[in-house]
Amino acid sequence: MRRRRLPLRRPRSALWGITYNLRVVVPYTPPAYTYGGHVVSKSPTRVELGWKDGPGVHYVLAKTFGYKMSVNGSPHVGFTGGTTGYWSGLAPHHTYDIELIPANANRQELPNAQAGWINVVTP
Repeated sequence: MRRRRLPLRRPRSALWGITYNLRVVVPYTPPAYTYGGHVVSKSPTRVELGWKDGPGVHYVLAKTFGYKMSVNGSPHVGFTGGTTGYWSGLAPHHTYDIELIPANANRQELPNAQAGWINVVTP
């Protein structure tokens, strides 16, 4: 009696019965930040501020808290694309706190960004 050869069956998946131990590696990206905030010049109604941007910072969202700037507790908000900014319309002999929040090229706050603060007292 002659034996008949059966055709080989291929598995449905080439990975059938094989397991992998995979680990997804996500590179660490440090949070964006601003630093070195300082007063460049000031007058009774105007100040010029300067700071440095950390990596990945394209714009800075500036929130100003203080007299006539914080209506109902909400700060005055503005954007700047440089490392200096001018604040005008301030009141003499008042204190202002400016929060500098790193933003991306679309002017959106960067996630996990570390904001910088500058405190100004007008003369």
